[in-house]
Amino acid sequence: MANWKPTEYDKAWTINLLSRIKHNGVWAVPMSQTTYRVDKVNKRLVRTSGIEADVHERTKIVCNEIGWRVVDDLGAKIIDPAKN
Repeated sequence: MANWKPTEYDKAWTINLLSRIKHNGVWAVPMSQTTYRVDKVNKRLVRTSGIEADVHERTKIVCNEIGWRVVDDLGAKIIDPAKN
C-alpha cells in the first residue's frame, strides 16, 4: 500500500463525490463496509464504521492529495442520515 499513488482520475472522482455530499452528510462505501461523515468546514472525512483497511488507506492517500484529512471515530453515531 505504501507505494500506491492515486491517479488524476481518482482525485477528480473524489473531489466530485465530496462536492455532491452535504456538510455532515454520509458517504457509505459498500465495497469496504465503511462509512464516513463529510465535514466540509474542516475538510475532513470522519470514519464512523468499517473494517476494510486497504480501501480506507487508499481513501486517506487520495484525500491527503486533495487537501482533506481522514480521521477515525469508529462507533460514532450518525444522527441525521437525511443530510446526504
